[in-house]
Amino acid sequence: MLVVTAGVVWWMLNRPNPDRDAILQLLQQLESAAETGNADMFESGLTLDYGDRFGHDRETVTDRVMDKAADIGNLDVQLSNIEVDIDSESGRATAKFRVELVGDGAQNDPDAEELRSRRRFVVSVRKEGPSWYVQRADVVYSMF
Repeated sequence: MLVVTAGVVWWMLNRPNPDRDAILQLLQQLESAAETGNADMFESGLTLDYGDRFGHDRETVTDRVMDKAADIGNLDVQLSNIEVDIDSESGRATAKFRVELVGDGAQNDPDAEELRSRRRFVVSVRKEGPSWYVQRADVVYSMF
């Protein structure tokens, strides 16, 4: 009986989760778009009503990310400590992760330094049809 219970628990924790996989793929898409300077790919991962606390909309946040990628040069975006919480009923999710910007100009870039100093992204994601899109992204201070 213990073996069966352990097997069920293992399966519950490790079973495939298509929504989580799609959100992780979305984050990889945004990461790749930033690294390659592909504004269309980046913007296609955002909802039409994207907004954040800095007043960015879909177009202005895309422009800011593309400008940052051009400023740093040979940009490598590294995401770590990714946590995804999904509310399947509402079609909404939250992804939390750390970002590090690596590249030619990253050592002297104030944004890259700020991200290194324990900043985390908190991203609100919304499902539209079969796909997930970022609706809002904020940077918060993390003690861990």
